[in-house]
Amino acid sequence: INDHAKREEKKLVLDTDQMLPDVEDVCAGLQYTITKHLCERVQRGVEFLQYQGMKEVSTLVVSGGVASNMFIRQGLNTVATHFGMEAVYPPPRLCTDNGVMIAWNGLE
Repeated sequence: INDHAKREEKKLVLDTDQMLPDVEDVCAGLQYTITKHLCERVQRGVEFLQYQGMKEVSTLVVSGGVASNMFIRQGLNTVATHFGMEAVYPPPRLCTDNGVMIAWNGLE
């Protein structure tokens, strides 16, 4: 991302304090790539558990800052639904305080 931003700054002759005109597209692409990576990793994990015979796994608990991103939640919900699982998340307001988030995880 940083290399792309630097190349675009030079190409467009932007000062370092100016915003790239396509910054929204860069951010959307980054968010999509991160979401895709997380979903693939969760899919692999669930498939591994199934391969190991752990059929009783029925809940995907997602926490931390990533749990406050609605686009990522949507992707993880799709994966969970595909495997017949329920995805649960702390309320977004609890995703910023690490102590509260850990306590919420303990309750789930």
